[in-house]
Amino acid sequence: MELKSLALRRVRDDTLLARLGRELLRRSPNAVAIDVITEAPLGNLDRNASPEIFVDGVRLGDTWQLPPNRLVVFLPDAQQLREGTAITVAWLGDEPRTRSRRPLLITQAHLQGVR
Repeated sequence: MELKSLALRRVRDDTLLARLGRELLRRSPNAVAIDVITEAPLGNLDRNASPEIFVDGVRLGDTWQLPPNRLVVFLPDAQQLREGTAITVAWLGDEPRTRSRRPLLITQAHLQGVR
């Protein structure tokens, strides 16, 4: 599952993300979202497995699927994100076969928008 673009967003500054991350915002007012667009549509999401965002190979939490090709995962803040951090996507349960072959890297420009 290859990626087309990556953005880091402050959850409170985006109406849709604020609605989806309402519970997190109550606990973490500085919550951020890793927001990716996949090259191909996500396809049929009515199955047991789901596409998930991984940060340096680690799944951080549940990924929201926003068809046709957008995925979002929430973090309490941007503190654990660093320049050069690799973002990939894979279908949960079939990660080795479906993981992005070309990770997108977090840049200083991405981080400036959320810190």
